[in-house]
Amino acid sequence: MMTTSKRQDYIARVRYVNDLPPPPCPPKLLDVPINIQKLTSWAFLSDLVRKQVPNVDLDMDLGMPLDMTIVPGIFDREDESGCYPLDPLPPLDPKDTVLLKDPTGSSSGVRGQPNVSFLRRTEYISSEVVRQKVDKSVNKKVSLTVVDPEAQLRAVEDTFEISNRPLETIRHPKNKALKPLESFSLLPDFKQLDLTYLSVKMVNSASLSHLREKQSDVCLSTSLFRPTSLETDEWMSFFVPNEFDARDLKRKLDDPNDNLEKNDSENEAERPIYKFKHLRDYEMELIQHSNQFDDISVNFSSNSAEQNPGMALFVPIAGRTNLKRRRVADSQKQVVAENNVAEIELSLRELDSEESVGRDRLRAEFDSILYG
Repeated sequence: MMTTSKRQDYIARVRYVNDLPPPPCPPKLLDVPINIQKLTSWAFLSDLVRKQVPNVDLDMDLGMPLDMTIVPGIFDREDESGCYPLDPLPPLDPKDTVLLKDPTGSSSGVRGQPNVSFLRRTEYISSEVVRQKVDKSVNKKVSLTVVDPEAQLRAVEDTFEISNRPLETIRHPKNKALKPLESFSLLPDFKQLDLTYLSVKMVNSASLSHLREKQSDVCLSTSLFRPTSLETDEWMSFFVPNEFDARDLKRKLDDPNDNLEKNDSENEAERPIYKFKHLRDYEMELIQHSNQFDDISVNFSSNSAEQNPGMALFVPIAGRTNLKRRRVADSQKQVVAENNVAEIELSLRELDSEESVGRDRLRAEFDSILYG
């Protein structure tokens, strides 16, 4: 007869003995009289706000920042002496000069893979080596494609062949149901390449649809943006003209045959002045493109495009600016008011010879034959 063994668990209760004597001063609760109505009244909070200026900026949802290091005076108590280097510097001990050497440039040999095979699996190391070889081969192929004159010639010839294809043979890479109706010769607008263009987007509550005073399309098309930068803050100001000045200014800008006043002191008083009033301030976030031709703006209604119906001109967009609603803390309102501009007076004139030569020099980087 066979018997099966069963597992038995033994539960033991562990007891600890505290031989320490009781504290000589036992805690005692004190009854402190507090006027609850005084602490919860609006007068107490108003007096507290007047005496203590808050240094925490609240967002539009009355939320506090989690990173308390951005709050001024949170650690240093407004003592900024620790942020600057010592003057004069303390003498350096000769034994510490070895600490000033650059560890990356001290050795003349080629740095290889660290010998940590016991910490990393072999397949991971081999995959990294293969990836490095592939990246080097791809970079080498791209560099040869750019530098090789024959490859450049083939790329230029391919553009002529593609442009001469009939529209019926062109297919959309994703939607096969789309059919082309018209083709254009896309060329750079060399006259405008001396300027820098940015795309502006008003995010969420910064949209113009939330304004109480609605602005017309002609006022928005002739509006101005003026950035303001201080040591601790920066923002973008938005200015708009009135309806009459906006229509007159747009007519002058759109009419190429309208000659402007020359740059001399005699005609300075005769120039019309267009006034732009300050409408709103925004928080700005600038995102620059790594390649200047990653984002372009195509114009089909320019003067050169109108003379050649089958041509469209483009200019590169250097970056994107996101504008957000701006909230100013009470402690910063005086500084913002001192640096804000209430109104801008704008007048138009012709370029002088120095300005014209400077702009042609910038255009010559893209078209050295016409502007060189």
